[in-house]
Amino acid sequence: MASVRISITKKVWTQITTTEKQGEILHLSGETQIAYVKAPVSPSGYDESTPAIKITSKRDGYDYDGISDLDFIWAYAITADATIVNCPSEGAALSLEEPYFTGERAVNTQSFIESNVKLGLQFGITVELPIASGATKYLSFKTPPGANSVIIQNRLVSTDGGMRYTPRSGAVFNETGTGITTTNLNGQSSNTSDVTVLELDNVPSDIGIYFDIVRSADATGNQAIQGIFSGDGFERVLSKDNVFLLSFENLDNKSIYIVFSVTWFEGIPDLTPIT
Repeated sequence: MASVRISITKKVWTQITTTEKQGEILHLSGETQIAYVKAPVSPSGYDESTPAIKITSKRDGYDYDGISDLDFIWAYAITADATIVNCPSEGAALSLEEPYFTGERAVNTQSFIESNVKLGLQFGITVELPIASGATKYLSFKTPPGANSVIIQNRLVSTDGGMRYTPRSGAVFNETGTGITTTNLNGQSSNTSDVTVLELDNVPSDIGIYFDIVRSADATGNQAIQGIFSGDGFERVLSKDNVFLLSFENLDNKSIYIVFSVTWFEGIPDLTPIT
């Protein structure tokens, strides 16, 4: 069965399931908690004595199963309107006589990134870094704890000189600096990122171990280098509640600029669990 997006009006019990017996519910938006009950009819009101089987906050996930033929899942947005997505586990069978197989209709698909942008779960930053000759600048990238995963998808580094970029794990440094604004790639979404990015105002005492590297050669005169370097094309699932160090080194004999852009998905992946 297809996933269904459902709007939950504040303080109104809303039926979430019909014939579904198991699946996953994603609390997509709404600055409120949502309470869920399993019952044959809509409950009356909500208070602390309501027998909720689950309470979610925005972007939490909830797996349900064992729903009988007589019961349904009902949802109650406690303090504000909200939106959930119900993703049933049961699949729908298609007959070979369906118009999808006779050329009369088409099945359209969309990429993981495209879906996440539309759902308001794709975020990014772009920052311009002026770096003096022989100097290094550092950014920190902190992932949040909780149910949501951070999956890096696109990374671009552009420069007008010789430089080396290395993201690192296990570094030791003070997490103080200037905050870099994260943006939602869906301008119509109210979702905000829980990732924290800083331009550090200190030098790490231990730069850790790098797990990616981009390097451009230095040169002068007519051989001066300008380049744009993309990522390796693979997604990278970052560990939760962790801080990564991003190092940008000027290898040139002059001041250079580096423009760094990265985008990521922030939510519950379509394939779980992650171990």
